[in-house]
Amino acid sequence: IVIGDRVYASSSSGGVYAVDKATGLVRWQVPFWDAAQPSNTGNVGGISTDSKNIFVSVADLGTYAIDLDGNVVWRVGARAGGEPAAPVLFRDTLIYSLANGGMFIADRKTGETLEWFQPGDGVSAAPTVTGDGRLFVMSNRGILYAFDLD
Repeated sequence: IVIGDRVYASSSSGGVYAVDKATGLVRWQVPFWDAAQPSNTGNVGGISTDSKNIFVSVADLGTYAIDLDGNVVWRVGARAGGEPAAPVLFRDTLIYSLANGGMFIADRKTGETLEWFQPGDGVSAAPTVTGDGRLFVMSNRGILYAFDLD
């Protein structure tokens, strides 16, 4: 993601980074890991942005909103949630999925869960939202689900 003079990127081995677009220097890093957790803890899914915050889900640690200066705005835990997919923004919501935890629709300003969907075997796929408010997501069992967000 490029915003202004910064490039924002995620890395499973290091968290989320802000890099100076011109020089390549790391301006800040938000690391994610927990030494007491299994080896997949801290694996970072893709990132998304509303140009004010960076949103990221991290395996078994939670979903975060990070401002453009590297400060954590909010965090929602995800104990045993599993591997994350890239979060998706739609209007005032953040939609994210976790391999074991299912799919969540949250208030993107607070992280509060508004809706939760668990098809029984988790959701590893990133949700897809169409311009007219339709949400599609594939379960780990290979079943495509469709929802109307309006």
